[in-house]
Amino acid sequence: MNSGEQGFDSQALRDVWAQVCATAPDALTDARQRFGVDFANASIGVWEPEGFSYTPVTLIHQEGGRLAVDQVVFALSDRRLVTSQPAVPFSVFNDAIQQMTKMPELALTPHGVMYALLNAMNEASRQTLGGIQPQLDALGDAVLAATRARHGAAVLAARQALWKMTQIRREVSKVLRAQADLTRAARRLYSTGTDPWLLDLAESLQAELNSLKEEADIEYDMLRFLQQLTTGLLAGASASVKPVVLIALLALGAWVNAVAWMFPGRDWWGWLCLVLGTTAVFISLLVFIGSSRWR
Repeated sequence: MNSGEQGFDSQALRDVWAQVCATAPDALTDARQRFGVDFANASIGVWEPEGFSYTPVTLIHQEGGRLAVDQVVFALSDRRLVTSQPAVPFSVFNDAIQQMTKMPELALTPHGVMYALLNAMNEASRQTLGGIQPQLDALGDAVLAATRARHGAAVLAARQALWKMTQIRREVSKVLRAQADLTRAARRLYSTGTDPWLLDLAESLQAELNSLKEEADIEYDMLRFLQQLTTGLLAGASASVKPVVLIALLALGAWVNAVAWMFPGRDWWGWLCLVLGTTAVFISLLVFIGSSRWR
């Protein structure tokens, strides 16, 4: 079937696809009474009671400038698709609806609708991963600068980069988890589909999911490499500073003892010497840490 045979039919779409807000108890109850779906046990894995096949999928997407992780549960039967989702309407699914307007045949069957939804969720993961790539490039530049300069400011930047790497690595891990769920759902769709044209689409979707997973794997490995490199850099810098700090502390202790011996009564002259000497030691230490090159 091709998209030119008929136009998009919104009523046909409503007949085969029902959206349920996962946080609305009344909506969940209504869906159970109208369609016979029960999402209560569907969030722990693929569940197949009589009539519907339930597939939970982790969704990662950008929402209001932040990274959001949600769950969508697909309840699929031969006649209907019911989705438990964070909100109704759900912005991530706008792309799916646009795709169905361009390919109206998708809106005529539950399997076609599920394909469009999975495709939109994969695109949300792709956009998330695309937003991570520039951050990864910037972190790589910061670590490279630290390995070349190895002065105080660069090492401080490396510490900040290491913290940021941990945050990004968690985000990439979430993308990988989402891709694993999407791949499982795409396989489920392929195994239950019957129309040849839809099977071709489902097969292409699986290839796109695998491609994005490979990209996420590469970024994850790059993050791990940068973390190891930065940790080694900071360990080397710490090893270089420790002897200097120890010498400074010994010098400070000797100075305090000398002042105490020379000025046992702690008159104003003794306190002045103590303050000035202590300040000089700490300033010297800070100047060394901030300006010296560690090898």
